[in-house]
Amino acid sequence: MIDKKIAFIGAGQMGSALLKGMLRAQALAAERVWVSDKDPGKTSPLKKEWGVTVVSGNRQAAQQAGIIFLAIKPQQLDEVVDETRDVVREDHLLISIIAGVSTKSLEGKFGKGIRVVRVMPNSPALVGKSVSVISRGEFASESEEQLVGQLFSAVGEVVFLGEEYQNRVTALSGSGPAYFYLLVEELIKAGESMGLSRDVASQLIAGTIIGAGQMLKETGKSPAELCEMVTSPGGTTEAALRVFKSGDFGGMVRRAVEAAVKRAEELGR
Repeated sequence: MIDKKIAFIGAGQMGSALLKGMLRAQALAAERVWVSDKDPGKTSPLKKEWGVTVVSGNRQAAQQAGIIFLAIKPQQLDEVVDETRDVVREDHLLISIIAGVSTKSLEGKFGKGIRVVRVMPNSPALVGKSVSVISRGEFASESEEQLVGQLFSAVGEVVFLGEEYQNRVTALSGSGPAYFYLLVEELIKAGESMGLSRDVASQLIAGTIIGAGQMLKETGKSPAELCEMVTSPGGTTEAALRVFKSGDFGGMVRRAVEAAVKRAEELGR
């Protein structure tokens, strides 16, 4: 358990998922956590359910803590910097999950040789199944990067990469759960169109996608090999895959990910 006081600035979907996941895994102690957000509807449930301290302003949260999580949208960053710049010290550690915003940008905004570690987690942190990619800035130490890794390993897997990959990671795994949910929703609708109830179709597809993921992790086989295992010549799977390929499914996926990378780059400007 981390013994430093920690401030979460931002209690939206991702910030709340991380906080809840870390508290559930006992990586954080509720009595050492301060949370601030403009929307009391986001912070009140955290106080009620988990016993964290909720404060009215970002400045007050930053003053209390040695580690500051920036769990905000890129569009909110300048406002948060203006509120907290004069209370953020060189011995603070900033953990940023802000999409598209580089450690260099944050270092420039806060000044003082501030120590920044950038992380791109994803929403399955809420159930302890996140994948988080971690990159440290110029002034953060390797031990601080490892400390951040310790925190995020409480909510799933961690990968350490150079920051030049972060926008690509954001598009691939950060946004990735939504791609799967979109596919699952369409498969459920297909099941409904064939007469299955939504509950039954949902159970079938959720179980299938979880099992397929476990196969990828545990067999050591490539996706292509696993696909081939399911696909009998002239069979049902082959017929379905032929339709996907005729619609340029692979090209559509690549274009979607490229669009997400481009947007991450735009957000960081």
